Amino acid sequence: MEKETRNRIAIVILSFVFLTIALVLEIIPNSLGMVFAMQNEFNEIEPVVRYSSYFDVFAIAYALYTPFLSSLLTVASIVLFIIRIFKPYKLRGVCVLLPLIASILSSFHLFFSGSEAVTFSAILIASLLFTVFVFNILDFFLGK
Repeated sequence: MEKETRNRIAIVILSFVFLTIALVLEIIPNSLGMVFAMQNEFNEIEPVVRYSSYFDVFAIAYALYTPFLSSLLTVASIVLFIIRIFKPYKLRGVCVLLPLIASILSSFHLFFSGSEAVTFSAILIASLLFTVFVFNILDFFLGK
């Protein structure tokens, strides 16, 4: 097996592993922080953070649809990577774009929510998805 093919296979496997880790982190119930305002007994408004999964519909009801879309794109990327195992040069462009869009959508929540709502798993999800995008760019230029 030539070196270029081994590099491409290693990139595809690493991308698949990182996508799987990102999906597991998105399923964890404490991965998405949402800030709500509550009034205490002294009529003061104080922020309250509620944590949920990226797949929780509760976040969509409060107009936080970007984490849910990011998780759906992560699942679609995993399905496309499984298809790419059997047909290596098919769907390469889509496999480059989906993790990029998913990382941008998951980063929106990090930038637009308060600092008290940012979790370590949310930062890790966004960085894993961006790393998969970088790997796919490498694979796109290494491929024939």
